[in-house]
Amino acid sequence: MKIEAMKKILVTVFVVLFSSSMGWAQHCFGVSIDGAVTWQFDNLSFTENGMGVGPAIGAVYQFQNNKLLLQTGLSASESFMRVKVDSMHIAEPSVDSEGFDFTYRGDLYDRMDKTMITELSIPLMLGAKSDHLYVLGGVRLVVPVFALSKQEALLTTKGDYGDRYYEWLEDMPQHGFFTAQPVQTQDKLAMPINMNLCAELGGSWNMGKPTPKKAAKIFQIGAFVEYSLLKGVKGTENPLIEVDATDIMQVKMNHVYSSLPKHGVVLHGLSVGVRMKVLLAMGKNSNSQHRRDIDGQCGISIMRSSYR
Repeated sequence: MKIEAMKKILVTVFVVLFSSSMGWAQHCFGVSIDGAVTWQFDNLSFTENGMGVGPAIGAVYQFQNNKLLLQTGLSASESFMRVKVDSMHIAEPSVDSEGFDFTYRGDLYDRMDKTMITELSIPLMLGAKSDHLYVLGGVRLVVPVFALSKQEALLTTKGDYGDRYYEWLEDMPQHGFFTAQPVQTQDKLAMPINMNLCAELGGSWNMGKPTPKKAAKIFQIGAFVEYSLLKGVKGTENPLIEVDATDIMQVKMNHVYSSLPKHGVVLHGLSVGVRMKVLLAMGKNSNSQHRRDIDGQCGISIMRSSYR
């Protein structure tokens, strides 16, 4: 539904812009490069808000009608996120090699859930431009292509034999009881289509004027902020950790955002970054120049007539 609404908005904007004025207009095509810092905010009590960075590169189309701007295109981005998860305790009944019952106890701590996400996005931005400043606002449709999660932690295991031994068995690697042993799990992460609210402010400089035979260059650099409007992950019923009772060291950690019930987490992202664009201006500005020439000629004629 949101994709259909965006298509309707896009068609309407193009129709209005291309039919609204017979004045000065310009079509620009180019590339963009940007980098951003992203914060993730969730409603979970056992995580710290995630943080990450990511670059992006894209193709840009800009239409300028007098001072009105429209920008769209296609971007590809790579983001690297980290979420810290609180310590967890494990207790699994087991049987040792001699047939005695005991409880495997483990402390899972210093856990960090990492993600690497590749996305394609289509922005739709409207704004205005003065001589050297521009401002844009709009939305961005974000389509995930690939997402990989990697969970890392330290695990300390102990053996609880109840009344058989007065103390828990620990720091005995030969019996499967380790101290601060690194463990990790890697898996794919399912990410849904998202919609971002966007704003951008920056400077723009014309590197010459376009002619019928030569396209002028435009350089733009600005700061931007984006806020994701939709929930960020698809939840599942998988537990946060899965333990093999025969070997507690074979613990599997599912990413914290993908191991919760489907409606159990609210997740939003806030990105702040810098974007650079190099555009080729394909339109002609001869109409605007022609009007200035006419205005100048009329002014000269009036001045001359006033002295007669």
